[in-house]
Amino acid sequence: MISDFCDNLTESPIGIYVHVPFCAFRCAYCAFYKAVPSRATIESYIKTLKVEWDLRYRGESVGTIFWGGGTPSILSAKQLEDMRHIFPDEMPFLKEWTVECSPLTITKDRLAAMRDIGVTRISIGVETFDEKLLKTLNRRQTLWQTLEAYELARNFSFDVNLDLMFAVPGQRLRQWEMDLRQAVALRPEHLSTYCLTMEEETAFAARHKDKIPPAERGWERFHGLAGETLTKAGYQHYEVSNFAQPGKQCLHNVRIWQMNDWLGIGPAAASQYNGRRFKNISDLNRWMCGILAGAACEEDICAVDANLLVQDAIIFGLRTRTGIHLPESMNNRNMDACLRLFKFWCEQGLMECKKSVYYPTERGLLLADALAVEILGTFDNPVRPKV
Repeated sequence: MISDFCDNLTESPIGIYVHVPFCAFRCAYCAFYKAVPSRATIESYIKTLKVEWDLRYRGESVGTIFWGGGTPSILSAKQLEDMRHIFPDEMPFLKEWTVECSPLTITKDRLAAMRDIGVTRISIGVETFDEKLLKTLNRRQTLWQTLEAYELARNFSFDVNLDLMFAVPGQRLRQWEMDLRQAVALRPEHLSTYCLTMEEETAFAARHKDKIPPAERGWERFHGLAGETLTKAGYQHYEVSNFAQPGKQCLHNVRIWQMNDWLGIGPAAASQYNGRRFKNISDLNRWMCGILAGAACEEDICAVDANLLVQDAIIFGLRTRTGIHLPESMNNRNMDACLRLFKFWCEQGLMECKKSVYYPTERGLLLADALAVEILGTFDNPVRPKV
């Protein structure tokens, strides 16, 4: 169990997610919605964000903000400042403000603008320090550009997360170990380690799906090495893919995993807000036209009820070290089925129980997705959310 790192989170402030869809070029493996930037398009996008905020926001306190993408750091210093005016002038409950950045777009001017508007944390898409693997991923930064960007961010005193990726075609365990060692040597506050997903609709998947050696398809070894290496280096493994120095967990993500509300604005942004889950349409022009006309531009809509929240709290609990305490509001059938599984998993070394709270072990975290499927099968009429 990780002690007390969520004590500063309250029930009332909400999280805000802003999707910035613009990228100078598309990474071959990426299936996220993205748009080609131009000055006029970005300015129209920012004006539309303000309109959407005014349409949706109901006046709650804001606890965390996360700008994702896309590449939010592609915005100019002036555009970053314009984005700030979307939100309330005073946000006394704001604990964390994160912006995703590419190494190639990190500049002094942009970092100064982020600092001045209140950003506290940046997330840098490193993916790998290995230049051969960077070429495989069609990432355009070099090792030295990544290191220079990191040092520049350090000069502005931001907390820094580094994204690293494994399961890259041709990657060997030794290369992954070197990436982890390089990351540890930099001492960022936070590290995220993601398994590359071969998205079927990408050209990358078509090009590389047969190039992963069969012996390398058991990526659990890579995941396990990350846990072992980063834990020894003093990082807490608080979620399947996330490691942090004590007290430096990503509060925005923690809020979501704990089923707190968040409001997403921008094309393709998802929300859990005002009793509903929904996603904005993944089309910049349609989103802008719809929002400016006062339309919702939503899809994948579902109501949020107690059954869904309990179910998802359990599913996300299997992915985190905060533990699962089954609420008394669960019906007896679901409660008994969950308890039987939890006790069996304790016997298998996948969970441990302390004072009626069940925690996944390191091995349990590795199998979190499989355990989640098994748990869903125990629920009467399980709800599989679309967002």
